[in-house]
Amino acid sequence: LMAGVALAQDTPVKGGSLVFARDSEPLTLNPIGASDNGSIFMIVQIFDTLVETRDAPIPQPGIAESWTVSDDSKTWTFALRPGVKFSNGADVTCEDVKFSIARMQTPMGPNPTTIYVRRVKEVQTPDPLTLRVITDGPAPNRSEEDPMLRSRFSTPRCT
Repeated sequence: LMAGVALAQDTPVKGGSLVFARDSEPLTLNPIGASDNGSIFMIVQIFDTLVETRDAPIPQPGIAESWTVSDDSKTWTFALRPGVKFSNGADVTCEDVKFSIARMQTPMGPNPTTIYVRRVKEVQTPDPLTLRVITDGPAPNRSEEDPMLRSRFSTPRCT
Protein backbone atom coordinates (compact mmCIF):
# COMPACT_ATOMS: atom_id res chain seq x y z
CA LEU A 1 0.00 0.00 0.00
CA MET A 2 2.90 2.40 0.57
CA ALA A 3 4.62 1.81 -2.78
CA GLY A 4 5.98 5.04 -4.26
CA VAL A 5 5.60 7.06 -1.04
CA ALA A 6 8.79 8.43 0.51
CA LEU A 7 8.80 8.81 4.26
CA ALA A 8 10.50 11.82 5.87
CA GLN A 9 13.74 11.28 7.73
CA ASP A 10 13.80 12.07 11.44
CA THR A 11 16.75 14.43 10.98
CA PRO A 12 17.42 16.47 7.82
CA VAL A 13 20.77 15.80 6.15
CA LYS A 14 22.76 18.89 5.14
CA GLY A 15 24.02 18.59 1.60
CA GLY A 16 21.58 15.81 0.83
CA SER A 17 19.41 15.62 -2.25
CA LEU A 18 15.83 16.59 -2.83
CA VAL A 19 14.03 14.83 -5.64
CA PHE A 20 10.61 15.99 -6.71
CA ALA A 21 8.35 15.66 -9.72
CA ARG A 22 7.16 18.48 -11.96
CA ASP A 23 4.58 18.26 -14.70
CA SER A 24 6.72 20.21 -17.19
CA GLU A 25 10.38 20.58 -18.07
CA PRO A 26 11.96 24.05 -18.18
CA LEU A 27 12.35 25.42 -21.70
CA THR A 28 15.17 27.73 -20.60
CA LEU A 29 17.26 28.59 -17.55
CA ASN A 30 17.73 32.15 -18.80
CA PRO A 31 15.85 34.39 -16.34
CA ILE A 32 15.40 37.04 -18.99
CA GLY A 33 13.71 34.89 -21.61
CA ALA A 34 11.56 32.67 -19.42
CA SER A 35 7.80 32.83 -19.78
CA ASP A 36 6.70 29.24 -19.16
CA ASN A 37 5.88 27.82 -15.74
CA GLY A 38 8.47 25.03 -15.93
CA SER A 39 11.28 27.53 -16.56
CA ILE A 40 10.07 30.09 -14.02
CA PHE A 41 9.74 27.45 -11.29
CA MET A 42 13.31 26.28 -11.90
CA ILE A 43 14.76 29.79 -12.23
CA VAL A 44 13.49 30.90 -8.82
CA GLN A 45 15.42 27.95 -7.35
CA ILE A 46 18.67 29.10 -9.02
CA PHE A 47 18.62 32.91 -8.93
CA ASP A 48 18.39 35.40 -6.08
CA THR A 49 16.83 38.86 -6.34
CA LEU A 50 17.27 42.26 -4.71
CA VAL A 51 14.05 41.85 -2.76
CA GLU A 52 11.59 39.04 -2.18
CA THR A 53 7.86 39.44 -2.65
CA ARG A 54 6.71 35.83 -2.87
CA ASP A 55 6.00 34.98 0.75
CA ALA A 56 5.03 38.34 2.23
CA PRO A 57 2.52 41.09 1.49
CA ILE A 58 5.31 43.67 1.58
CA PRO A 59 8.79 43.35 0.05
CA GLN A 60 11.41 41.63 2.18
CA PRO A 61 15.22 41.84 1.92
CA GLY A 62 16.90 39.59 -0.59
CA ILE A 63 20.36 40.39 -1.94
CA ALA A 64 19.55 43.97 -0.88
CA GLU A 65 19.46 44.23 2.90
CA SER A 66 17.75 47.63 2.77
CA TRP A 67 16.54 50.28 0.32
CA THR A 68 15.22 53.81 0.19
CA VAL A 69 13.12 55.70 -2.32
CA SER A 70 13.53 59.40 -3.05
CA ASP A 71 10.69 61.82 -2.29
CA ASP A 72 9.88 62.08 -6.01
CA SER A 73 9.88 58.24 -6.32
CA LYS A 74 12.42 58.40 -9.15
CA THR A 75 15.54 57.16 -7.38
CA TRP A 76 15.81 53.83 -5.60
CA THR A 77 18.95 53.20 -3.54
CA PHE A 78 19.70 49.62 -2.54
CA ALA A 79 22.30 48.50 0.02
CA LEU A 80 23.53 45.04 -0.90
CA ARG A 81 24.06 42.54 1.87
CA PRO A 82 27.82 42.13 2.46
CA GLY A 83 29.30 38.67 2.09
CA VAL A 84 26.89 37.44 -0.58
CA LYS A 85 28.70 35.08 -2.94
CA PHE A 86 28.08 33.48 -6.30
CA SER A 87 28.17 29.68 -6.33
CA ASN A 88 31.79 29.92 -7.56
CA GLY A 89 32.79 31.93 -4.47
CA ALA A 90 33.07 35.34 -6.17
CA ASP A 91 31.53 38.31 -4.35
CA VAL A 92 28.26 39.68 -5.66
CA THR A 93 28.63 43.41 -6.35
CA CYS A 94 26.39 46.14 -7.66
CA GLU A 95 28.14 45.84 -11.01
CA ASP A 96 26.63 42.35 -11.32
CA VAL A 97 23.13 43.68 -10.68
CA LYS A 98 23.74 46.58 -13.08
CA PHE A 99 24.77 44.05 -15.73
CA SER A 100 21.54 42.08 -15.18
CA ILE A 101 19.42 45.21 -15.55
CA ALA A 102 21.24 46.24 -18.75
CA ARG A 103 20.78 42.73 -20.12
CA MET A 104 17.04 42.96 -19.48
CA GLN A 105 16.92 46.31 -21.30
CA THR A 106 18.62 44.97 -24.44
CA PRO A 107 16.97 41.66 -25.23
CA MET A 108 18.15 39.32 -27.92
CA GLY A 109 14.89 37.69 -28.89
CA PRO A 110 11.60 37.47 -27.03
CA ASN A 111 11.85 39.02 -23.58
CA PRO A 112 8.85 39.02 -21.24
CA THR A 113 10.88 40.83 -18.56
CA THR A 114 11.48 44.10 -20.43
CA ILE A 115 8.38 45.62 -18.80
CA TYR A 116 10.08 45.45 -15.42
CA VAL A 117 12.91 47.78 -16.43
CA ARG A 118 11.29 50.00 -19.06
CA ARG A 119 11.21 52.99 -16.68
CA VAL A 120 14.89 52.62 -15.68
CA LYS A 121 16.94 55.47 -17.15
CA GLU A 122 20.26 54.99 -15.36
CA VAL A 123 21.93 52.63 -12.92
CA GLN A 124 24.73 53.96 -10.73
CA THR A 125 27.15 51.94 -8.62
CA PRO A 126 28.89 54.42 -6.28
CA ASP A 127 30.55 51.54 -4.44
CA PRO A 128 30.45 47.72 -4.57
CA LEU A 129 27.50 47.47 -2.17
CA THR A 130 25.41 50.52 -3.14
CA LEU A 131 23.14 50.44 -6.17
CA ARG A 132 21.17 53.47 -7.33
CA VAL A 133 18.40 52.96 -9.90
CA ILE A 134 17.08 56.14 -11.49
CA THR A 135 13.74 55.97 -13.27
CA ASP A 136 11.80 58.41 -15.42
CA GLY A 137 9.18 58.77 -12.69
CA PRO A 138 6.98 56.83 -10.33
CA ALA A 139 5.33 53.79 -11.86
CA PRO A 140 1.54 53.99 -12.04
CA ASN A 141 1.25 50.22 -11.62
CA ARG A 142 3.56 49.70 -8.66
CA SER A 143 3.31 45.93 -8.51
CA GLU A 144 4.50 45.48 -12.07
CA GLU A 145 6.95 48.29 -12.78
CA ASP A 146 8.71 49.60 -9.69
CA PRO A 147 12.18 48.10 -9.54
CA MET A 148 11.91 47.22 -5.88
CA LEU A 149 8.55 45.51 -6.06
CA ARG A 150 9.37 43.46 -9.13
CA SER A 151 12.12 41.24 -7.84
CA ARG A 152 13.42 40.19 -11.25
CA PHE A 153 16.77 41.97 -10.88
CA SER A 154 18.39 38.55 -10.74
CA THR A 155 21.89 37.39 -10.20
CA PRO A 156 22.84 33.72 -10.02
CA ARG A 157 21.88 32.17 -6.68
CA CYS A 158 24.34 33.05 -3.98
CA THR A 159 25.55 30.89 -1.14
